[in-house]
Amino acid sequence: MTWCILSSAVFITNCIGAYLYGEYIYSALWGGLWASSLLFHSLRWYTDIHIVDTSLIQTKQLTHLLLYASFWFDKIFLYLVVFSGFCITCKKICDIRRTIQDAICCCFIVSTFILTILLYYYGYIRNTFSFHPDHEIADKWHSMVHYIGSFGHHCILLL
Repeated sequence: MTWCILSSAVFITNCIGAYLYGEYIYSALWGGLWASSLLFHSLRWYTDIHIVDTSLIQTKQLTHLLLYASFWFDKIFLYLVVFSGFCITCKKICDIRRTIQDAICCCFIVSTFILTILLYYYGYIRNTFSFHPDHEIADKWHSMVHYIGSFGHHCILLL
């Protein structure tokens, strides 16, 4: 089993946390991200395909088509979660009580966001971290992106 399949389970904590804080749409989006991430990483592990591009469509194999579709399904939920988290953060910052706890939460939110972007996109550009040629190393780094992103979004709820 791949690291990414296991680390996708951390998104359930965000789903539950958002629900408990009354952010029901945010909770549903986290549930969708958990399901899409689990589906994508499971299909990627099953097919042993680590690079998802349009060449998968041309093969017309069902597993390849499902992998390609799950990749975009996962991306859509990811961007919806990030956008919703940004909106919730902005809303909370406008209502902020200006305590030291709020300042610490804001620092964690910004730093985890920057760190996930750095690990993912810098890794993509440099062929390292989540995109390391050794798939075991890449999966461990991508799992770290899951954990860091989850933590950052928990900080949004605490804000």
